[in-house]
Amino acid sequence: MADDDPTFHKIGHAKLNGVRFDNHEIETFTSHDEQSTCLFLKENPDTAVVVLDIHMDDSTSGHKVIEYIRNDLKNNEIRILLHSADENIESEDSALELYAISGYLSKGSLPPNLLITKVKQALRSYDDIRHIQKLAQSNTALEKEVAINTRQLLDLSAKMQIEILKRKDSESRLQEFNEQLEAEVLKRTQAAQEAQQKAINASQAKTEFLSRMSHELRTPLNAILGFSQLLLSPKASTLDTRQQESIDQISIAGKHLLYLVSEILDLSKIEAGKLTVNIDGLDIIPIINNCITTLLSSAKHRNIRMTLVDPPDQLWLMGDHVRTKQVVLNILSNAIKYGPENDEIQIHALIHEDNGLITVQDNGAGISEKMQEFLYTPFERCENSESDVEGTGVGLAITKKLIELMHGHVGFENLTPKGCRFTLTFPKVQI
Repeated sequence: MADDDPTFHKIGHAKLNGVRFDNHEIETFTSHDEQSTCLFLKENPDTAVVVLDIHMDDSTSGHKVIEYIRNDLKNNEIRILLHSADENIESEDSALELYAISGYLSKGSLPPNLLITKVKQALRSYDDIRHIQKLAQSNTALEKEVAINTRQLLDLSAKMQIEILKRKDSESRLQEFNEQLEAEVLKRTQAAQEAQQKAINASQAKTEFLSRMSHELRTPLNAILGFSQLLLSPKASTLDTRQQESIDQISIAGKHLLYLVSEILDLSKIEAGKLTVNIDGLDIIPIINNCITTLLSSAKHRNIRMTLVDPPDQLWLMGDHVRTKQVVLNILSNAIKYGPENDEIQIHALIHEDNGLITVQDNGAGISEKMQEFLYTPFERCENSESDVEGTGVGLAITKKLIELMHGHVGFENLTPKGCRFTLTFPKVQI
């Protein structure tokens, strides 16, 4: 609140202190002249709303503050409410047009709740603009264009509010303006829908490309693996030790590449809606034990122990046998790859209410807040892992989609003081 009248500061604090907006209390600060106002705004660039007196040091001080905000600070987000005891608002009207001011308040005839109402409207406008900016920073260039168009709609809405204040006695012109705005909204909405459709088409093209490439890659890979197995057969006794080790490496690398291709192919099938599951009752305990056995070699390489803690004799869940094993393998494999060496991975299997739970817990550093947003996004991998951990970054994306196809879900939590726990939830068998 920038005003040279201490009485207004008392009234403003009395009205606004304790008022809540989006579950947060409004926090107010005061200044009494042009210099202190500009200094405060320079040091506090996150200020949302300024209630600005037009006449402080002189009749132009308010406009100088506006010029400083918009031109010197380059701040177009902060909302400004003009405040004056001058009944002649011709100069304020020009400021409203020139700088997209949020509104005008008259000291001489200020209704009891108008200050609170105007401040909340300005806060909502500021919040909308900041939200749009955040989206614009994280989206693609096409999505940025949609955000800019939305910003333009907000500016049009602000101009509409100005028109309402200036032309209360002109209902016909207000109706005309509303019609123009509705036409503009429709136009922008259609543009946004077209942009969304383009993004969907691009995603479908990507999925089709990955599917075709995966199929094409599997044919030569099968040939490589087939011939390497023939060379490793007992009949190929003419190979010396070095040759046999080289063929072993070819076989191992080929199998790993085939696994990566299969992952991408699975993801493509899921996104195309062509992957089906056969859900039936199954005992999860032998499946977990089988997964532990499969990953023993990888775990020993990093000196990691896998322990199924206090398992029941049987634990029956609803799921697809092959896909259930796949999601358990994915979670355990990630714990081995991304967890610390010389660690123990604990696995629990239990019934909780109407669900069966499988938890996998390690003692690593957990998942950073930066990566949590992209945890289930295909081809996104944990930071600092690109150079030393193999994989395509689709394992968790496939796990999430597969378990949802089986009417379950996957979740995670960082533990205190360290560690991370992933939980696979399945419907239990109803007896």
